[in-house]
Amino acid sequence: RPDPDMGERVTAFVQLRAGTTPSPALAAELIETCRAQLSGFKCPRSIEFVDDLPRLPSGKLLKRLLLTEP
Repeated sequence: RPDPDMGERVTAFVQLRAGTTPSPALAAELIETCRAQLSGFKCPRSIEFVDDLPRLPSGKLLKRLLLTEP
């Protein structure tokens, strides 16, 4: 996501499995898992839950569409 100070902020877009509900506790758990396994600058500052990730018919993720969504 765009950030006024740093230019961009690391944001994770998460598509949940059926039956899982998004919550602040789940977002915090995901961020803590990332912090335990990734460098600090690679860890997301925020988590956004989406219904479906935009993909091409081949299955490739369309990142540019995620950046344009509010």
